[in-house]
Amino acid sequence: MSIALRRIKLVTAIGLAFAIVFAQSPLQAFAVEERANYLVIVKPGTDLQMRKAIAALGERPIDELDFVLDGFTLNLTLADANALSADPNVLQVIPDAPMQLFGTDEPSSSWGLDRIDQAQTALDNKYTYPDSAGEGVRVYVVDTGVQLDNPEFAGRTLPGFDATGSGNTTTDCHGHATHVAGTIAGTKFGVAKKATVISVKVLNCAGSGTITGVVSVWTGLRQITPREPRL
Repeated sequence: MSIALRRIKLVTAIGLAFAIVFAQSPLQAFAVEERANYLVIVKPGTDLQMRKAIAALGERPIDELDFVLDGFTLNLTLADANALSADPNVLQVIPDAPMQLFGTDEPSSSWGLDRIDQAQTALDNKYTYPDSAGEGVRVYVVDTGVQLDNPEFAGRTLPGFDATGSGNTTTDCHGHATHVAGTIAGTKFGVAKKATVISVKVLNCAGSGTITGVVSVWTGLRQITPREPRL
């Protein structure tokens, strides 16, 4: 048998071997499993056990939560999410989802201030409030990020935390948060006219965000206000 013929037979045999292996293997074995972010809420006091359970799946938390609730933010396959759901220490596994502002911004009005300072139905066209007017109080506006240089706040502002990834906590490219902050602490239309506004950005310029982004705020606020009273 010639060398060329032997080579042809060898190549043919190798090709047949690969064909048999691929034919007998399930298609899923060669597919890349899709991953998504999940919020995993666990029973209080089980964080150590859950870290081990997560590590056993070959996963690492994006964020660990222990302030408003106990849990983890994780990027998981559906199979891993189902596995964690079956863990007795897990209360809930929530797929991350987009969030969106609903409705339209309402303009501030003196009628609103007039309405909140008296019990009687009839309005008196006055807004009466204590001279302290919220002085010394910090208001955390969790929204689209407050435009901190707006003159309505008279410098009573502080940058806070950004969960959108924009890296900017001093501007508002949507407008909703600044409207809310103006109603809370604006000089002209605000209820607490001397309170300090802190911008917490969880929604982007389109008014959209995520559940995990909002939850991560509490971790972020603990880092920037370690000596502040618990929220």
